[in-house]
Amino acid sequence: ACSQVALSAINKFILYGFLAPDVVQSAQVLNRTAAAASLVRFERIDRSIDEQVYLQICTTLLHCIICPAGKLLNDSAVWLCVKTCYDISTSDSLSPIVCRFAEDVLMQMVLCVFSQVSSMAGEEAGDVGTLKLRDRHLPLPTSLDGDHTPYNAQCVLYICRWLFSLVDPQQSEENHRVYGLGLVNVALETSGQMIGLIPPIVEMIGHDLCKYLLQNSQSDAVPILSLTLRVIFNLFNSSVKGNLKVQLEVFFNTIHLRIPALGNGHGNGSATAGDEDEQVPYEKKELVLESLVEFCAEPELMVDLYCNYDLDLGSSNLFEKLTA
Repeated sequence: ACSQVALSAINKFILYGFLAPDVVQSAQVLNRTAAAASLVRFERIDRSIDEQVYLQICTTLLHCIICPAGKLLNDSAVWLCVKTCYDISTSDSLSPIVCRFAEDVLMQMVLCVFSQVSSMAGEEAGDVGTLKLRDRHLPLPTSLDGDHTPYNAQCVLYICRWLFSLVDPQQSEENHRVYGLGLVNVALETSGQMIGLIPPIVEMIGHDLCKYLLQNSQSDAVPILSLTLRVIFNLFNSSVKGNLKVQLEVFFNTIHLRIPALGNGHGNGSATAGDEDEQVPYEKKELVLESLVEFCAEPELMVDLYCNYDLDLGSSNLFEKLTA
């Protein structure tokens, strides 16, 4: 009860604007507030009361990030907020309502962080100075550090590294992959051109995320395949597509062109003789065809396919296969 009252009081301080960007020591206070809320420990007595505390923790952490002074948080503070909400959302001891609330809060956090860093990059008018990293190999923080620099590329790197690990079929269960793929989509749709200005993240997308997406595309689970196709579409529309030419070609050939032709006995040449006897659930074909329709609705993407692949002697004729 004491923890809940204390968190409620902190929430009011934030909501009433006492921690504004122009207030002296707001950054220090907000960072310590986020860290304290992330590390709240209390004696569990009654489940209903305990869950109210967890709801209050999520709310407090969310307000720390989305409030006007939230941009003053440092990289480690933002990461602690994200990781705490994820831990709450995946806890087996909490009710589905609390877990679902934590999931929604986490999605809002990812949306806010990526949009904030994207706007910072835009203000620099192409200068990637603000997107430089202190150290791309830093381990994920477990406590608040003493850095007073507002969060930026390093924080985005932390979150991306964690998100990509969530969609790894070798490490994550199906429900965690669905969760992770949804958050990856939010990050890609929100980041604008920013994501392509951070070379380590581009490298992780090319090496790790694309590998996991290809593995997830083989799943017969409709939610996983649907979200995987959406991530691939967002990659085609993102600023990193110039660095993913080979990976995107593989996606198109092995998913969008191959799966609809499986089991048909005919096709556009994307399925081999052995593939044509392979049976694929109707729902899976329907999802892939819907994704193709989505691609065709983007005129620039069709032009990119023709210019970057069909006109390249070393690449597949993707546009020709698609229209055959």
